[in-house]
Amino acid sequence: MAEKDYYEILGVSKDASQKEIKKAFRRLAQKYHPDKKGGDTKKFQKINEAYQTLSNEKKRNMYDRFGSAYKQAGGQAGSSGFGGFSNWGGFSRQSGSRAGVDFEDFGFGDLFSSFFSGGSRKRQKRSTRQGKDLAAEQEIEFKQAIFGTNKKMILDHLVKCDKCGGTGAEPGSGMKTCDKCNGKGQIVSTRSTIFGTVKNARICPKCKGQGEIPKTRCSKCQGEGRVREREEIKVKIPAGVKSGSVIKLSGKGEAGPKGAKSGDLYVTIKVKPSSDFKRQGRTIYYTKEIPLTTALLGGKVKVKTVDGKVNLKIPPQTSPGKKIRLKGKGAPDISTGSNSRGDQIVKIKLQIPDKLTKKQKKLIEELKDQGL
Repeated sequence: MAEKDYYEILGVSKDASQKEIKKAFRRLAQKYHPDKKGGDTKKFQKINEAYQTLSNEKKRNMYDRFGSAYKQAGGQAGSSGFGGFSNWGGFSRQSGSRAGVDFEDFGFGDLFSSFFSGGSRKRQKRSTRQGKDLAAEQEIEFKQAIFGTNKKMILDHLVKCDKCGGTGAEPGSGMKTCDKCNGKGQIVSTRSTIFGTVKNARICPKCKGQGEIPKTRCSKCQGEGRVREREEIKVKIPAGVKSGSVIKLSGKGEAGPKGAKSGDLYVTIKVKPSSDFKRQGRTIYYTKEIPLTTALLGGKVKVKTVDGKVNLKIPPQTSPGKKIRLKGKGAPDISTGSNSRGDQIVKIKLQIPDKLTKKQKKLIEELKDQGL
């Protein structure tokens, strides 16, 4: 089987920062998410697998050293003489780790701690997994992108159970110690190696690492602490937002199991094209057709802006293609949060009539005779 290149899957370099990795994941997740039109489940799974590894510093360190086989190497070390790990020198006596790698992730934490600290050490109970981040799109009008707006979205996702408050227990019943892990939140197994007995711990499948379970499961969420519901989400869209911008709504993703912290919601803004205006940064562009006489003699014409129609002064002898600036009629700068706006550029275009009357033709002939 070909080696998976997680960096190539996400389209980032091997020295990419965590911020760059997260940004790449969001972009690809929005494109290939199975719930989106044109999504691809297999590609999304590969993208998610790559992100789960590279976004975790410990896993990324192991992946950089051993490739995508690092999972098997960690999970099966005791069965093949620590298969794949050939150099154990130089690890820290305090942490049982080398090059930033925690051997507890591979089941050797208790073994090394017993060698160097004189006995086994207690492992901290793992916290409940946070809820998933979600991605959505919101389409807005061109003018709404300039001035900002508030939108409402209907999101079908997992939310905290309002009956049990996320505990998973029927109200009034309370919690009890998990009988599978005896309240430890982990199941510990042991095996013998040439170095002695190795202990390996995994999260208890019954209590999900909590160490306790409901005395009576909540009848609404069946003990999960969360239920799937349609929720109205309010999105505040700032003035000056650009198409493709992503707004983060903290805690508006899926609720975590058993009352754990909710994930975040990332809303990608899509701005509808305008039939009148084009935008580049803070500048708005608009084309205005004017009669030949106005171009030659000058005058005032009405032009559209995002604020409404205004009078524009046309200088005499204005050439086709000339650009006239309307200050303060552009878009605000969202990066600074300032209310000051850019400008609108009006491009002049000559209005050529489809037909000419006899009188108009005669006048134009006279102008022609005058060298115009």
